Amino acid sequence: MTGSARMSSEACYLFRLAGPPRAKGDPTPDGLAWDEVIRLANREKAIPALFDDRTRVGLAGLSPAQSRRLQEATLGWAVRMAYLEQRLERLLALYHNHGIRVLLLKGAALAVTVYRSFSARPMADLDLLVDADRAMEAWELARGSGWTRTVDDQQRRAYEEHQHLPPLDDARGTGLGLELHTELLPKGSPFAFDADVLWRNALGTEVGGQPGFVPADVDMVLHLCIHFAWSHGLVDAAWRTFRDLQVLIDAGRVDWQELARRAREARASTCVYWTLRLGRRLSGLAVPDSPLADLAPAAGEHLLSPVERYFCTVLCAPSEWQDRTILVGRAMWRLAIRPRWSGHGAARPWGREELFAWARQASPEARPVTAGNLSFLPRRWRQFFRELRALAP
Repeated sequence: MTGSARMSSEACYLFRLAGPPRAKGDPTPDGLAWDEVIRLANREKAIPALFDDRTRVGLAGLSPAQSRRLQEATLGWAVRMAYLEQRLERLLALYHNHGIRVLLLKGAALAVTVYRSFSARPMADLDLLVDADRAMEAWELARGSGWTRTVDDQQRRAYEEHQHLPPLDDARGTGLGLELHTELLPKGSPFAFDADVLWRNALGTEVGGQPGFVPADVDMVLHLCIHFAWSHGLVDAAWRTFRDLQVLIDAGRVDWQELARRAREARASTCVYWTLRLGRRLSGLAVPDSPLADLAPAAGEHLLSPVERYFCTVLCAPSEWQDRTILVGRAMWRLAIRPRWSGHGAARPWGREELFAWARQASPEARPVTAGNLSFLPRRWRQFFRELRALAP
């Protein structure tokens, strides 16, 4: 997919790398700013995919400094992921010795199944699901084995209704983290999809000879889609979501008919629909027409197309864009997810803004207008009209 005047060519190119492997003769877009591509790849944890694509053509187009920067970033991620895998092995051994069962979530689960390598699936933290009645014990055990708390007692209270306990950091200062989950989503989330479902369908696995569990394939896909569409509001964590889905598709692990059925049962039809549709549009995901037709909200294409254009533009935002506006972003999310039509009632992800990364990225629009910040108003309105313009054909 190529960029347009309203979409960053660098981001469009990078998103294409999340999809099926590029054909040998598939040309790279001209005029890419490679420093920006590398920066985006680092942010999106797409460095291995970028490195593989560039080495396919002998690092063509990159300056010696850019080539060196990309190679160093690739090596850096490989070292960090090898270390994270070792930390996971030690945790699994520790929990096994204490009779605590562990189910790997998201990146960790994918790394040991379809990727079969931690270095191929970079991540910033480990997400592990444990039984609620053993969660504090597991948290304290982790603290005694090289993980340190990151929040104070006041901040800790914010996690009382969250899906995971307060996050822990690697005590060695690597920036890697650990999140011990008791649920998949915070209390009050509207989906019929929870930890009990994952445990009921879980599959056994091993990491370095240590036992654990991973979600069943359809649960893995459903969790990826809900996490992207609900927790990240269709605007963050897109690249790795699309990449994970394509790797699952390539491995023959996606049963489209079963996915559509489970999505409807879980009240997640629109979350799955928009994740698949945006992934197919931006990354060329090998998604057949049937699941999109089965899961599409009750709206004509004349309404769905502007929503698609908006989120594609947000995900591939050109450099002149500032932080997204809350007003337009929330309105477009409602049009996409159709929460009341989907059976979500009054539940919205921004009900717990302090815990949702995408909702924290508030623009000056969210600030009260005072004499001290009047200078932000022109910037606010410029961004407001940029986002409205993204709706136009």
